[in-house]
Amino acid sequence: MKNEATKRPATVNQAATVTPTVSAFSAFLTRLAWLPVGFFAAAVAILFFLDPGRSHEKPLLLMALNFVFSMSVSLFVTYLLAQSFMSGGKLGILILSAGVLSWGFAGLAGVIAGMAGPSQADFANLTITIHNSCVWVSAVLQLAGVIFLIRPKQPVVSGSLAIAATYSIFLGAVGWITLSALKGWSPLFFVQGHGGTLLRQIVLGSAVGLFLFTALLMWKNGRRSLSFMHWYCPALVLIAVGLLGVMLESVHGGLLSWTGRSAQFLSGPYLLMAAILALRESARRGLPLEEALFEAEQQYVRLFDHMPLGIAYHEIKTNASGHPVDYVFLKVNKAFEEQTGLQADRIIGRPVTEVIPGIRNAAPDLIALYGKVALGGEPQNFDMFFAPFNRHYRITAYSPKKRHFVVLFSDITERKRVEDHLRFQADLLANISDVVYAVDPEFRVTAWNHAAEKIYGLKEAEVLGKSVFAVTGSKFDPDRRAQLTRELLDKGSVTAQIEHTTGS
Repeated sequence: MKNEATKRPATVNQAATVTPTVSAFSAFLTRLAWLPVGFFAAAVAILFFLDPGRSHEKPLLLMALNFVFSMSVSLFVTYLLAQSFMSGGKLGILILSAGVLSWGFAGLAGVIAGMAGPSQADFANLTITIHNSCVWVSAVLQLAGVIFLIRPKQPVVSGSLAIAATYSIFLGAVGWITLSALKGWSPLFFVQGHGGTLLRQIVLGSAVGLFLFTALLMWKNGRRSLSFMHWYCPALVLIAVGLLGVMLESVHGGLLSWTGRSAQFLSGPYLLMAAILALRESARRGLPLEEALFEAEQQYVRLFDHMPLGIAYHEIKTNASGHPVDYVFLKVNKAFEEQTGLQADRIIGRPVTEVIPGIRNAAPDLIALYGKVALGGEPQNFDMFFAPFNRHYRITAYSPKKRHFVVLFSDITERKRVEDHLRFQADLLANISDVVYAVDPEFRVTAWNHAAEKIYGLKEAEVLGKSVFAVTGSKFDPDRRAQLTRELLDKGSVTAQIEHTTGS
C-alpha cells in the first residue's frame, strides 16, 4: 500500500507535463505553416527560367498521389462539413463542402480520363482540361461559401434534401466536364511543348486570384486566434501557388509542373490538419463548426448593427500640404441611419462634402477636428448642434489606425429641449416678484426663489430640506394639510389660504 501511494503522485505529475508539451509542439507547427508557401513560390519563380523542359510524366504515380493527398482528404473534410451543415443548415457550409470536393476530384478525374483517352498524345490536354475546369469550379464555390459564412444573416436550408441536390449537381457538373473533354467538345487547353492556350491561362489565372482572395477573406473575417486559420488559409495559398506553377509550364510533366503539383498535394495535409483543429474547436466550445470559426466576426457585426449609438467609420482626406479637407464614409450602422436620415447605400465611399454640401459653413471646424484625431491626435468628446440636420448630438471620436477615425454619437435633441425648457422655467421663477417655493410630500423645501429670499430674509441654501412650516412660521391645521395633500395628488393643483408669520 505504501508503494502504491507513492507512485500515484508521480503518475499525475507526468500526465500534467504531457499536455503543455503537445500544445507547445502544435503551436510550433502552426508557426511554421506558412514557410512552404514561400519555398514553393520561390521554386516556381526559379524553375520558370531554369526548367530544362523535359517531361517526367508518371500517370500511375500521379493518380496515386491525387488519391492520397487530394481525393481522400477532400472526402474527409467534406464529411465534416456535411455533418456541420446537417446540425445548423447554414448554406455557406454546404457550398464550401462542394468546393472542397471539387478540388479533390479535379486531379484524379483528370488523370483517369487522360489514361482512358483515345491516344497517349491526348493525355496532357485531357488531364489539364478536366483538372483546370474542376479547380476553377472549386475556387468559385469556396469563395461563395466563405462569403455566405461571414454574412451576419445567411440562408438556412433543409438538411438532407439540400445535400442530395448540391452533391448531385456537383457530380453532374464533373461528369459533364469529363465527358466534354473526352468527346472533344471542350476547347483546347494545352499543347505539349507550347504550353497553355489563352483560355487555359484565363481559367487558371482567375482560379489563382479566387483562391488568394478567399484566403484573404477568411483571414480577415475569421477568428485568427484559432490554429484552424493558420492551416486552412495557407492551404488555399498553396493551391494558388501550385496552380501558378502549372499555368506557367510549357511541358506537361516537367520540373515546373511537378513543383506546382507538389504544392497542391501539400495543401491536402494542410486541409486535413485544419479540419481536425476545427472539429476540436467546435467540440470544445459546444458550437456548430461555422460559429466556432466565425463567431467573433458575426458577434461584431451583430453588435455593430444593434448598437443604440450611431457609429460611422471614416477615412480622412488631406491636401498637398497634409491639412484635412474632407473625409469619406466607409461604414455606418443602423442607428446612424436612424439618427441622421442618411442611408448607408447612398453615402458609403462618398466624401462628406458631397453628402452634406453645406457642412463647411454649418460646422467650419468639424473636418479639422476629425482630421486632428485621424492623424494621431487624442480622442475627442463634445456636444454640438448640427444645423444641416437641425439636431443636437453628443459625440466621441477616436482613431483606430492612421488616417481613419470612428465617430460614436447619440441624438440629444430632446434632452436639450427639456433642459432649455427647465432652464427657462427656472429663470422665470427666479425673477418674478411673487414668492414661489416648492415642497416634497413631507413638506420639506425643495425650491426657493429670489422673492422668497427677500420676503423671509433666508437664502435658498439655508432652507432647502427644512420644514416649510418651520421656515415660514405658517399655521396650518394638520387635518386640513392632509386633505389638501390628497387633493393635490389627485387633481394636480389646489388653492388654499395659509397664514404666515415673518417673526418681526
